[in-house]
Amino acid sequence: MKALSPYLDDVEIDELVDYYSKFRNFFDPEIFKTITQWNGMDFYDHISSCFEKVISYVESRRIGSDSISAAVIPSVVEFYREFPKLFELALSGKRSRAYESLEERIIPRLGMAFSTFKSLTHHYLSPTETGIVYRMRIGSDVYNAPLSEKEMFHIPFEKRHLIGNNRFSLTGFPCLYFGNSVYGCWEEMGRPNIESCFVAKFDLSGHHFIDLSRTPQEINTALDHWSGKTFLMRTKLTEEVSKSFEYLMTDYLLLWPLIFCCSIKVFHQDSVFKPEYIFPQLLLEWIISGRLSQYDGIKFNSTKSPMLAGVIEGDLAPLLCNYVLPARVLSKTGLCSENTEKIKVSKPVSYGVLKLIRSHTNLSSKNMQGALTGYEETVFGLLEKELNDVPLDYIAS
Repeated sequence: MKALSPYLDDVEIDELVDYYSKFRNFFDPEIFKTITQWNGMDFYDHISSCFEKVISYVESRRIGSDSISAAVIPSVVEFYREFPKLFELALSGKRSRAYESLEERIIPRLGMAFSTFKSLTHHYLSPTETGIVYRMRIGSDVYNAPLSEKEMFHIPFEKRHLIGNNRFSLTGFPCLYFGNSVYGCWEEMGRPNIESCFVAKFDLSGHHFIDLSRTPQEINTALDHWSGKTFLMRTKLTEEVSKSFEYLMTDYLLLWPLIFCCSIKVFHQDSVFKPEYIFPQLLLEWIISGRLSQYDGIKFNSTKSPMLAGVIEGDLAPLLCNYVLPARVLSKTGLCSENTEKIKVSKPVSYGVLKLIRSHTNLSSKNMQGALTGYEETVFGLLEKELNDVPLDYIAS
């Protein structure tokens, strides 16, 4: 496709729309699953069978000699075969070799994909992201022993023996986990008694995250937009810019395996070893290595099934997005100085205490009769509203 001018003419636009129409809705959510559950018996079989299913589907979409079919898809298939190999190494006790596989055979392919989907808080490319997130902790006595701002940060270094194994972080290594809603935090905490909890808001402005929260549905919508004739004619895109469709498709094809490998539901909740954490922990280890310093952490969707689905109005998925931020500057005691110097935090609030001094009406007769509740009317929405007026500041050293 060659034009005399740098802009596409009507014929070229028609050709482009026809070409891209073959790949609209390419990311079938039933094929490109982002959250899965295994049977608790053979974890490697779950990984390999899921990848084989996707590989079979991707290969079936090679429908010509165009650049996507001839170049992108074969390369993606080869890339996908690296992931079961990595899990085989890790499950064989060869964790260091699994990390080498990630660093040498997987990460080098992801530079553009990470750049395309990175989450930049308070950045002109993502104006809807405010940088405000939340953390929740259970207090021992909400009335007589309120938690401080420092206690809402990670467990201090001198108490790292208390740090358990989490999805992205290894036992004994401090990390900060945040939710983009108070409700999301509550689900991640295992649904504790909300009256025993303290919640604080944090400002992550200026932090850069690898974004593993994008869904196939979102990408299909974006592809549909980029390939629309009206859009192409209205913007008079050059041939290079018009390939944004192809770039977006390719980048998500490369990013999807990471989303899948980091979003497998834990089957044995009380087990010491959780194979579902193998890949997320390797990925965070790569970030901690500092070889690509522009990324501070990872943004990812919750694997929890929302208890209040069908009770709260609307889709709850946007309320269940999480962030993990590892400690960067180690110390014998205290907190990571880099995090405390870059992240503002509010004074924690407790619903148990607020009930004593506020007259909330979230349990209205309408809600008791079974009608859907707006999120702002729930305990979680009320806590976020209360935190809106609580100032943010850095922790005093």
